[in-house]
Amino acid sequence: MSAFGGLGSPDVLKLSLQVLLQGPYNSGTGLMNDNLRSQDLIPLSEPYSGIPTFTHQGEGGGESTTLEVFNTTGSNAIVDWVFVELRDELTPSQVVATRSGLLQRDGDIVDVNGLSPLCFRGVPADDYLVAVRHRNHLGVMTDQAVTLAELSTASVDFTSAATAVYKLVGAAGSDHARRTMGSVRVLWTGNVQTDNRIVFQGPGNDPSPVFFTVFLDPANPSGLANFVHTGYDRSDVNMDGLTIFQGPNNEPDVIFFNVFLHPENTANLASYIIWEQLP
Repeated sequence: MSAFGGLGSPDVLKLSLQVLLQGPYNSGTGLMNDNLRSQDLIPLSEPYSGIPTFTHQGEGGGESTTLEVFNTTGSNAIVDWVFVELRDELTPSQVVATRSGLLQRDGDIVDVNGLSPLCFRGVPADDYLVAVRHRNHLGVMTDQAVTLAELSTASVDFTSAATAVYKLVGAAGSDHARRTMGSVRVLWTGNVQTDNRIVFQGPGNDPSPVFFTVFLDPANPSGLANFVHTGYDRSDVNMDGLTIFQGPNNEPDVIFFNVFLHPENTANLASYIIWEQLP
């Protein structure tokens, strides 16, 4: 049933989601690192309302949490904010409702209290495509609609290879909407431009804003390319709180190897584009 064809009244719909971000993911522990939290860099209010390529719908937007939530450590420690969309199953490009949630180290997306499943309010119970997006990773969406109903909690695990995800039609279509890391699936990092693709070389490439974040830092008056910028920035693709253009653990290297070693970049072209598989 289309999200606009349901007969139910607006309910509180609960959604249990799991997703892993490549940038902070540690394959040795099976958890994401929480450097941004431990350095007190994550904002208390969701950042997506200030990013032009993210548009809240319904009652989404302006979500905020408390310092107490960020004091949690261990596998339930907060990694960052994520952006969750419910889309119409018949028109996948149509976003019906959004909600900003908090991502824990183990991949759980929770509501602003840091504990409960994500809650959508003012949305009719129906079947929806579910998408998860992030400010410097490529987003992902379910291939099939998920039933959301009052008094129950729907589940989607994007870390599992068994979860079928949406694929674009045409040249931009890819069977690798997520990156494989061991036995799990993670979202591709390196989308510094916060558009719908990862580009290492060519127009709109992602290393360029990394360079300018470093070069234009007021604390770097000499414009040193190896200066280390600290902060909560989209240019920090491994999400350790540091933006590095030149030197050990630099961001362009991460972007390059994602592009160069992409399973569908069989010619190993530096100009290959990794497209986000969202309509």
